[in-house]
Amino acid sequence: MSLKCSISVCFCFVILLCLKRSNRSNQGICVKLYLMQLPCIERRMALHQLSKMADYIRYLRSNAQENKLLFKELLIGVTNFFRDKKVWQQLEAEVIPSLLSKYPDGATLRAWVPACSTGEEAYTLAMVLQQAIKKFAFGKHFNVQIFATDLDDDAINKARTAFYPKSFS
Repeated sequence: MSLKCSISVCFCFVILLCLKRSNRSNQGICVKLYLMQLPCIERRMALHQLSKMADYIRYLRSNAQENKLLFKELLIGVTNFFRDKKVWQQLEAEVIPSLLSKYPDGATLRAWVPACSTGEEAYTLAMVLQQAIKKFAFGKHFNVQIFATDLDDDAINKARTAFYPKSFS
């Protein structure tokens, strides 16, 4: 790794720590995973005609809107209904039936979908659970609770509406 690249990665880490403190200090973002996002940071720097990372860090510290925009760009909002069909099929055919057999009638099944973006995977899980319960519960009744979270408030708000294009229905 070249010295320039090392310094860039170091500044990238500092920028991400600044974002963590200013935007989401209580949510424990693992910024190491976002070090791959250096091109995104460099693009934001070019947009503001800043050639040095140190200048961009100063700009971030003084500009709350830039903090929000960079944070939003660093989030990866990839989501679709039944995105990995084979995994969902295996979940419905093998995993859920095994779980259902271990819980008594009336039990509450809870699932958590982290990084849910706009909610397609959470709603997919609800559909898969519903189908599996119909097929494999053998007369047992379950209460189902699905919790879905994401760092992007706008994505969560969209997920809460449960409104998707007709092509997904």
